[in-house]
Amino acid sequence: MRSSVVERGPDKTEVGGSIPPAPTMRIAFFEVNEKERSFFEENLKDKDLETFYFQEKLQDLKNLPDAQILCVFINSILNEENLSKFKNLKLVVTRSTGFDHIDIDYCKKNKILVSNVPDYGSDTVAEYTFGLMISLLRKIYFAIDRIKETGVFDFEGLEGADLKGKTLGVIGTGKIGERVCRIAKCFGMNVLAYDLIKKDIGVIYKDYFDILKEADILTFHVPATPDTYHLFNKNCLEIVKKGVYIVNTSRGSVIETEALILGLENGIIAGAALDVLEEEELLKEELEYLKNSEKVEKLKSLIENHLLMKHPNVLISPHNAFNSKEAKERILKTSLENILSFLTNSPKNLI
Repeated sequence: MRSSVVERGPDKTEVGGSIPPAPTMRIAFFEVNEKERSFFEENLKDKDLETFYFQEKLQDLKNLPDAQILCVFINSILNEENLSKFKNLKLVVTRSTGFDHIDIDYCKKNKILVSNVPDYGSDTVAEYTFGLMISLLRKIYFAIDRIKETGVFDFEGLEGADLKGKTLGVIGTGKIGERVCRIAKCFGMNVLAYDLIKKDIGVIYKDYFDILKEADILTFHVPATPDTYHLFNKNCLEIVKKGVYIVNTSRGSVIETEALILGLENGIIAGAALDVLEEEELLKEELEYLKNSEKVEKLKSLIENHLLMKHPNVLISPHNAFNSKEAKERILKTSLENILSFLTNSPKNLI
């Protein structure tokens, strides 16, 4: 862990009309690379902050100061146990749209504000979704891999399928899902959508189970909530159209991994393209987890993820859909605005 002291401005007496700041304002950043660190240091050096702290992993909290502001990304798990270690915490800034890594109920109970980045990459993620979709149906990855690994210039066994004329089931038509619908129309696809809130975007809304029966391709664009946990599960295998393709760029918990494997093994699911996995954080800390964990269900998910990675009809990328130059710049800019607005008594983008 490294720290740097910066000049501190005058004290504020009130934040958001009700939450007074601590006498000394400290901010701690997690999961920032050197470029991101430089951005925050440069743009906050003259602001009302006493000290910056930068740390790669939130898991090691032993030497962390009593910060009033935390700035985190999706792999920093802010559960009650971790949050309770910050006795003067006033604000959590997550550099993401999703906030399932934060215990919102604990924050509300303890008057901790939480801000996010409401829209940094709707087009970015939608474009990536179609990148995965085309790669899966046209076997682009496997074609390139054959050349690179074997040097064989041959298309035998690489027959794919067109997008045009296929029925796409879009599960969730928020900002990303809406853009996916619009792109799909440009490809000449028939688009069915499911969402509790229906929009006038030129698609047909249907019941979720009706979409399962009709869609050639399913793509998921919903947040991780108790209601969306295992939205696609083993029961869906009895309903879904045989030979369906599945794309997920939302959250891993939306799809039950065991159901996905069973569907692939039994020919119900033709292929899957996944940018997210259940318990994906375990893959980052795999060796340590295997040594210390007694949580059987999470270990099961870890093993299932390995099975998916080896499956010939599955493409997996490392939660990369957000990762464009433009989107990351928007994330940094909005996160900075969230911090500065808090320091000027006008917090924004609150959850």
